[in-house]
Amino acid sequence: MGLLLLIVFFYVMKFGLIWLRGSVTNAPITLLQLVALQLRKVPARKIVDTRINLVKAGIDVSVEDLSTHYLAGGNIINVAAGMIKAKEKNLKLSFDQACALDFQGELMY
Repeated sequence: MGLLLLIVFFYVMKFGLIWLRGSVTNAPITLLQLVALQLRKVPARKIVDTRINLVKAGIDVSVEDLSTHYLAGGNIINVAAGMIKAKEKNLKLSFDQACALDFQGELMY
């Protein structure tokens, strides 16, 4: 029983810190989403950090969209940087367009 509680404690700490970071920076993520990311072997910290950068730039992209692009083999950091750069230059670039450019190798930040 103690071993089970210890394992649960470490998972709560791992997810709790990521959840707290997302919540504090206005890029909330639910604990259920964090568990789902873990089960799909998607790096939750990378998803949350990318989402935080996008939210700080005023771009709202969901956790699901980011994880889907990651699982498809895309570079979410490159996509986020491209979207932020496009916004700085007053260009309209949707998440889907940025993903397509990323897969084509044409998205350079």
